[in-house]
Parts: sequence; structure tokens; C-alpha cells
Amino acid sequence: MCAIFLMLMLGGVSLSHEQWSTMAIVCAGYLLINSLGLLGPTPVEISEICEAKKMNVAHGLAWSFYIGYLKLILPDLQNKINKYSSTGARLSSPRLHILLPLNAVVPSKPEEEDTNVVFHENLPELELDIAGVRKRSYKNSVYKITQNNKTFSCVLEYATPLRTLYLMSQESSAGFGERERKQQVLLFYRTLSQILENSLECRNRYRLLLLDDEHTGDPHYLSREIIQHLKQQDGEIHMDPIQEESPNEAFPVPEEGQIRNFRGALSATFPEDQMSREPTLMFSLPQSLRSEPQETTDY
Repeated sequence: MCAIFLMLMLGGVSLSHEQWSTMAIVCAGYLLINSLGLLGPTPVEISEICEAKKMNVAHGLAWSFYIGYLKLILPDLQNKINKYSSTGARLSSPRLHILLPLNAVVPSKPEEEDTNVVFHENLPELELDIAGVRKRSYKNSVYKITQNNKTFSCVLEYATPLRTLYLMSQESSAGFGERERKQQVLLFYRTLSQILENSLECRNRYRLLLLDDEHTGDPHYLSREIIQHLKQQDGEIHMDPIQEESPNEAFPVPEEGQIRNFRGALSATFPEDQMSREPTLMFSLPQSLRSEPQETTDY
């Protein structure tokens, strides 16, 4: 609007006061309509733009991965781990760890990326009748991860839809380059995270590990990332529904200062369940109520 007024003034155009007012109203009206989004693209145009830029690929793959796989295996994961643990074996985490490399390169075996990650055995199979296939088998693998002579074990696998993204980037007709592929991986990660966070069946039964693709020269990057996530889970507190106590029982509170062993105090009253359906929360150490300053004056 300022540019138009300036051009008219410098061009020597003489307009009446009403004409200047009309121009100002028209420009202001256009800016208002545009700011309200009334001049934006229609849903059909938005769909065409998304289809042209391949923006719906990662979104669809994330939903397919959830509906066709994670929603089926995660609710039954604890049962399979219980059967596995009945043989005397023990896992460092009861969650399914899903690896998502940014470069979408998904090897057939994690040992190809890091020799510290070694296949141990498979969990008991889950068989379901799906889409006309009788007793379709779903399996999950347990891996041993070694670092500094310490061994961890967990259920581990790559997100198989990323392999589809990588193979699409190798096809010229797909219109995928390296930059677009990385954007699709990030979109897949964000979409899958939102889907799983809103799923009661899958809550606290998974862990998404987004792997950086700029770790060339580090042969043990994968094992370091996995172990870091496993150690982080050891410090998490899973909140369960509060159990009712008798009136004579009281929660132990230190006489003064901070509660030193907060996890121990919680586990004494609220048993920790690794596979709880409640959200995972992190707490800082609280201050005891008895450690507050006390009134010592006569007023």
C-alpha cells in the first residue's frame, strides 16, 4: 500500500480526497482478508501440493507401521517377555527399541553397523489371523550390547518403513533426493511419536531411537546410543494408581532436609511396574515439609 501511494505521488497523479480514501480502504481490506486466510489455497489445492511434493508418504508409512504392526505386537510384548524370562533370562528393559536412522539406511543385521551389538535369540512368536493369512507370525529379536566389559540386553529392531523410503530415493520416478528423504524420515518420526503417545495400548512399551547419520568414523556409535537410552530408563519413575492405606499407616517423612532416597520411598508404597499404562514422568527431588523455616518469635 505504501509502495502504491509513493508511486502515485512521485508520478504526479492528482487524486481527490475520496479517491485516496477508497484506495486506502481497498488495500486495508485486502490485507485483512489475506491475513484471515480467506485467500489461501482450497483443500483440493493443498492435496495437490502435498501429492506433488511427496509430503504424504511418511505420514502414510507411519500410520501403516502402527496399524499393521506396532498395535498388534506391543500390547502382547509383556506376555512374550514373561515367557522369555521364565527360562532364567533377563532383559535390561522391557520395551521394544525401534531404531530410526536419519539416512534411512536399514541394514539386514545390526551387527553390520556395530560389532558390539550381537543377536541373542528371538522372543516367543505371536500368531494372528490377518487379512486372510492364517497364523501369520510376528517375531521380535533380543540383542546383547557390550560396552566396557558390561553387557546389556533388549528387544531391538529397525523401523522397516525407512527401508521403503530409502529404496524410493533410489528410484528416479519417485522424485526423492537425499534432502527430501531426510525430511521424510523426520516427518515419519514425528508422526509415529504422536500416534504412539496417544495410544493406550502402546504406552510405555516402546522407545524410539533417532540416530544421527553424521557419525562416520565411529564404529560403535550404535551401541553407545542404545546403552545411553537403557541407562536413562533406569532413572525413570513410572507412576501407578495410588494404593489406599489404613489410617494407622503413614508415609515416612524425614525429620529435616531433602528426601535422600526418593525412588526407594516411592517403591515402598507404590510398586514400580515397567509396563504400566500410565505416562512416564520424571521428578526432581522434593523438599520435605518439615524442613521449612519455623516461627520462633512471640508474635
